[in-house]
Amino acid sequence: MGNAVLMVNTDTNDEEILRESNDFYYKAHVGNEKNINLEDTDIVVNDKRELEILFLTLGDNVTPIIDKKNQASYKDLLHDLYEKPIPESFEWNYRDPKEAHNVITRISMPDHIRESLSGDINPISKQYVHKVNQNNVMISCPERLGNMLYFRGFKETDELKSDHSSDHLDGIKLFEVVRQTTLASFHAMGVPFGKIMVLTTTRLDFNKLIELDKPYFVQVIPACKTDGGAMFSAFNVIQDGASHASGYIGAYTFRSKEAYESKRSGK
Repeated sequence: MGNAVLMVNTDTNDEEILRESNDFYYKAHVGNEKNINLEDTDIVVNDKRELEILFLTLGDNVTPIIDKKNQASYKDLLHDLYEKPIPESFEWNYRDPKEAHNVITRISMPDHIRESLSGDINPISKQYVHKVNQNNVMISCPERLGNMLYFRGFKETDELKSDHSSDHLDGIKLFEVVRQTTLASFHAMGVPFGKIMVLTTTRLDFNKLIELDKPYFVQVIPACKTDGGAMFSAFNVIQDGASHASGYIGAYTFRSKEAYESKRSGK
């Protein structure tokens, strides 16, 4: 695991923290669609695997648009799509977060989710982000669309104090925000509390500064299994409707304390 960061949580909480919003639909256009006027609900995908990732992410909230010249190439996928439930047709590669990262910034954030989260000033319960102090929580409860989650990010935490004046969110705070959304999204999607997780890989691309006087949001695709093992989150940080940062965090969840201790000791 190299220099992975240990994350431990022993609290349990049965409260319902997910707000579902499954009445918003996208269209996935296969291939190069230069000649059509794309709307916010249109997503262009370049190959079969990108389309599969969209189905895994959005479920029934996405419809494929495949023109006749491409239908033969996607015959098997379309058969699987209409003959079997999506979870039985497609699978995550839990060790390859790049696949989800490649498509997440093409999925627009619905206006009604942005409006709902903009008014949410209450942070999620501390156990979802493995904190002892509630004042160190930097994200809200999530809104769910398909298998994708949205959180509002906050700018203040007792844990991280800047020693310089800044007119934007510090990079170290932004990393803590996306780390927290990774943990919270795993638990929200069914990973039990009390598990031991380690970070295995991270990527954070900065595109624009996060302004302090406007709300910002984190769009997350969590690829996780309730029984543990390799998993990841791909994330997109949104402000003013644009991607300001994106990346992914890979993690490994040990199935038992004994398995973790054995790995830790090198036995």
